[in-house]
Amino acid sequence: MADDTAARIRKMAAQSGDRFDSRHRRKDGSFFDVEVSVQHQLAEGGRLVAFLRDITESKRADRELQESRQLIESIVENVPLMVFLKEAQDLRFVVFNRAGEELLGDDRKDFLGKRERRRSVRKASSVNPFL
Repeated sequence: MADDTAARIRKMAAQSGDRFDSRHRRKDGSFFDVEVSVQHQLAEGGRLVAFLRDITESKRADRELQESRQLIESIVENVPLMVFLKEAQDLRFVVFNRAGEELLGDDRKDFLGKRERRRSVRKASSVNPFL
């Protein structure tokens, strides 16, 4: 641990500073996340000036957002209906679920990042008269 700290201080001095996330312990024993911003100043033989910002709430919000994204991705992937999402600007596929692959008989890689593929829609209509 002390070796890691010494190495980090040498790195900060060489690069004139650093920015990183860390966990700290409060007096009551609980932990909190901080962003540490350190600047190395050459004045008076050199010194490190550090600013710490509590990012506990930001980290919590990031975790909740990630959990929500995972839930939505899981629902879209497992719903038994074809679901896709296209970018509004250029109409390229950005999401294409497993049911779409099964319905059209094509791999989603054939769609993602591309515009609509007419061949697959015709192919699916020959298999499914409702398309």
